[in-house]
Amino acid sequence: MKSIFDPFRSWHSQLQDLLSTSLSVVYIIPILCYGYTLHFQHLFIWIGIILTTCISEFIKYKVFGNQSLRPIGARDCNMFCTDGPCEHEPGMPSSHSATVVYFACSYIAYLTYAQYPLITIGLVVYALLVMLSRYLKRCHTIYQIGAGAILGVVLYTFFKNLLGTFF
Repeated sequence: MKSIFDPFRSWHSQLQDLLSTSLSVVYIIPILCYGYTLHFQHLFIWIGIILTTCISEFIKYKVFGNQSLRPIGARDCNMFCTDGPCEHEPGMPSSHSATVVYFACSYIAYLTYAQYPLITIGLVVYALLVMLSRYLKRCHTIYQIGAGAILGVVLYTFFKNLLGTFF
C-alpha cells in the first residue's frame, strides 16, 4: 500500500492527494461541533453530508454508470487515494465535489458571512481547492466536477427547505 507521503512523488502530487483525503475530515467536523455546542444543526449537517455522498454515489453508479467514465489516466481516486488505476470507472457526478460543496454551503449558512467572513472565505477556498485537486489528479472532468458541485448546492437547498427551522 502506498502512502500519500511517498518521498519519491512530487510535492504537487502529494498536495493533490492530501486535499482529496482531507474530505474525510468533513465527516468528523459536524460531530465534533455538536459535541462542543450541542446545536442540533451540526447533526443535520452531518446527516446531509452522509446522504449527499450516498445520493451522489447512487447517481454515479446506477444512473450514469458507464456513460460518463473517469478521464484517461485517472488513478487513486477513492477517498484515501489508494485504489490504483480507475479510468474505466464511472465518474459522473464527482462525489468529492458534491460533498465538499454541501459542507461549505451548510456551514456558510450556519455561521453567516457577516459574523465570520474569514471562515466563509476559507470554506469557499477549501471547496474550490478540493474540486481543483480532483481535476488535476485526472479523477474527473470539469463537467463531472461541475455536476457534483451543482448536486451539492441542490441537496443543500432541498435539505434546508425540508428541515426549515431545524437547519
